[in-house]
Amino acid sequence: MDEKGISNNLDMQLDRVYRNTLLQVHDLESPDGFFRGNCANLTEEELDQLGFHTPQIQEIQLGREAGVDVSEYAKDFYNWKQMREIRRGLEQRVDVRLYKNPLFSSGQMRQIRMGLNDGLDVSVYADLMYSVTDMKSIRESLLSEIYTDNDKGYGKKTIDEATGIIMHISDDYLTAYVTLPRKKEKITMADVMAALTRNGVRGDLIEPNVPRIGTEESFQRPIPIMEGKRVVRGKDGYFDFFFDLPNKKPLQLQKDGTLDITPFFQVKKAEVGQVLVVYHYAEHGTEGCTVTGVPIRGASGRDLPELQLDGSVSYNYLNGKYEAEIEGIPRYSAVTDTLWISQIHEIMGNVRKDAGEVHVEGDVRVLGTVEPGAKISATGSIYIEGQVINGILDAGQDIVVRGDVEGKQSRLWAKGNVYAMGYLGAQIEANGDVKGNFFQDCIIHSYGVVEGIGSNSRILGGRIFAAKSIAIDNVRKNGDKNATVSVGDQLWIEEVCLKYETELEQMNSLVEQLESARKSVESVSPSQALEGNDAYKKTMQSLEERKAQRRELEQKLQMMERIKKNLGDGFIRVDGKIEGMMMISVGGVRTPLPSTMGPYTFTQKQVQSIQMSIIKEARDKKS
Repeated sequence: MDEKGISNNLDMQLDRVYRNTLLQVHDLESPDGFFRGNCANLTEEELDQLGFHTPQIQEIQLGREAGVDVSEYAKDFYNWKQMREIRRGLEQRVDVRLYKNPLFSSGQMRQIRMGLNDGLDVSVYADLMYSVTDMKSIRESLLSEIYTDNDKGYGKKTIDEATGIIMHISDDYLTAYVTLPRKKEKITMADVMAALTRNGVRGDLIEPNVPRIGTEESFQRPIPIMEGKRVVRGKDGYFDFFFDLPNKKPLQLQKDGTLDITPFFQVKKAEVGQVLVVYHYAEHGTEGCTVTGVPIRGASGRDLPELQLDGSVSYNYLNGKYEAEIEGIPRYSAVTDTLWISQIHEIMGNVRKDAGEVHVEGDVRVLGTVEPGAKISATGSIYIEGQVINGILDAGQDIVVRGDVEGKQSRLWAKGNVYAMGYLGAQIEANGDVKGNFFQDCIIHSYGVVEGIGSNSRILGGRIFAAKSIAIDNVRKNGDKNATVSVGDQLWIEEVCLKYETELEQMNSLVEQLESARKSVESVSPSQALEGNDAYKKTMQSLEERKAQRRELEQKLQMMERIKKNLGDGFIRVDGKIEGMMMISVGGVRTPLPSTMGPYTFTQKQVQSIQMSIIKEARDKKS
């Protein structure tokens, strides 16, 4: 600031400041009986009578509410802005004596206060000769020496009042950093430890960094000096399988175009007592503690639910081992989370309608074709070496067909996955995935993914619904019929949930009736008499069957609830061409899509964008 600036600054304040200097500075009693210099204990009315303006009175009141010593600034020679800076300094516990000179403007006071709060040596610029701009420039220059851009991201900052040591606590409260102020007195490691203790910082000393304290580096940037105890998260439980899992291997087509299903029959037979799977229980985590002494709860690993068993496999809770109870092929379905020993029932040749419905407990392998009208059901998986032509299959696990599934009368239901060479006019419903080389004029509902196998996989017309994703090479219309491809359709999922909920209500009612009948019989008949009672046995058998069906419905509902949570995360991927108009839907957002060349991956947002573009284009044409 030049001499003219200083002179103007003084002229503006001298009359007011020195008008009654003795009364103001030395707190001498005025003729009216009040201490004009220190008015800390006066009421608002008394302050008003003395000529204090409303903003000045408000600052005194704010100081009283904050519990600071308002006598430091409750003097009428301070304007309200100067009062505010002194009040803020008192609240921040800095030495306001260094800037409460009434000749300092409020802006100058602010720069000195901010410097004190940052632990700077403000004597370098706390002088009337410097303007507010000059002070700000000097303060920022001093600040850059001890708190550079490299310090950003070190977390909460605190300054020790006694030593001026700057401390940072990381955002996760697990590391404490210190930066030393530049002072004439040497700051020792003992001073650092004392400052940390005074400010509630505790933990383990980072020994390798102790020699860095006192070096030039410790004046320039934060040094990590103390750390808390980090939480060690427990490990989640997991299964170890000791037999081949064909479902985990990629499906392949043979040279003749049919599906290669041989991997499903290359699994070695298990002997009685053989360990099939070992479950490793979740491990507990260890608790931690922040550098401020707050305990952090340790997160334990999550255990997985037990595998579903059918009696052919036993489970030892003590060692987590699943062992074969009978001899056969070990099977596991990730869809139903079931482990069992397969007793494969082979049917030589074709299955015809006149053979009646074929029901098998376990797996069935047909060494031929399922002819029109034939029905096969199995509690396990169904393997077809030929084709399915207008046949009906119902599997408790997977359905695997070497050839194709053709005919509008073909119906396939599987609690697991459905794999085939291709599908022509068929209706498929699977709790798991549906995979094949072609899908022509089909109606497919998959609660997993629909995926093409081999080269030039294609969807030709039809309606394909999947909960998670659809991946195919090409999509074409079948004659004049366009394809509808949908992933994560909210309405469809809601309809399925409602269906399962209704069935579950009916099943609960039936179980209650059977339980009531059982209790009535048991209350009037001795247990010995019941052992030979055929009606009682049938009631108990029916009760157990209905309970099993109820558990199955509950599992289905749980599966659908999981699917509902992730509907917006689905996608449709087309790697080749889209020929003709395709109706596409992801997460309930639906739009037509004209012929185009891929590859494309359609998410919910992308489909929504296409939808809006088509609407805009239609509006533009109309206008």
